Amino acid sequence: MKAQPEIYPCIWFNQNGREAAEFYCSVFPGGELREDNGMVQRFRIMDTPFMLLNGGPKFRPNGAISYFVYTGDRATTERIFAALAEDGTVAMSLGKYPWADHYAWVEDRFGVNWQLDSDPIRSSQKILPTLLFTPPDDARVREARDHYTSIFSDHHLLMEMPPVSHEPLLFCQFRIGSMLFNAMRSMEAMDFQFGPGNSFVINCPDQATIDHYWHKLGAGGVFERCGWLRDRFGVSWQVVPDILPKLMQDPERGGRVMEALLGMDRIVIESLLNA
Repeated sequence: MKAQPEIYPCIWFNQNGREAAEFYCSVFPGGELREDNGMVQRFRIMDTPFMLLNGGPKFRPNGAISYFVYTGDRATTERIFAALAEDGTVAMSLGKYPWADHYAWVEDRFGVNWQLDSDPIRSSQKILPTLLFTPPDDARVREARDHYTSIFSDHHLLMEMPPVSHEPLLFCQFRIGSMLFNAMRSMEAMDFQFGPGNSFVINCPDQATIDHYWHKLGAGGVFERCGWLRDRFGVSWQVVPDILPKLMQDPERGGRVMEALLGMDRIVIESLLNA
């Protein structure tokens, strides 16, 4: 494995990704729409990359993965909260909680979950994907963190919230590759679980990197088509070559590349180049 890959969250939409991307770029500071090819929208908000996938009605995002926004000031939190709450659902109203002085949890009009915190974070990335472990898997926060950091050689353990007495870890923050993550425990059972509605793209520079993450992340999970897999916790990943967008946008062979891709589980770069 020669280089560390870029990682970013992908959210599944039912043909309204462009609308959502424009909405998020208008709501969050630093919003910039960088690509829209109809199927995919890529943008950055608060120095955090996102991809939206217009995949149809098969999957939807849910609260198993939310996006934790460290705004750094109350006025920004209040403005973002008001925009996200319009036609959305407020899970936890904006206010003071034991873990934060100014916090809210809201599901927006598109079904995407956001946690807003007026505290700052010492990172240019201000929005952190957050994995929520619920019963019967609520005790697996530490296991998940240690598993992911064992796979990515470029990793860093940032913080953890110690449990009460000898209970499992409540919260932790870590970096793998290019992205910061949170993971947290809920002892309350929920009506959702990890799934493809929220996934993570790993943009790999070469075949060795693809093979490493494909086999390591997929071990104990489920290998799927087109570079998708679900890991042993149920979290979805897309392990893809970083040249894939360029190949698919090639007017002469893009169709052949797509046909070859649809026939693959693990992606083989040479086969795409020869399509």
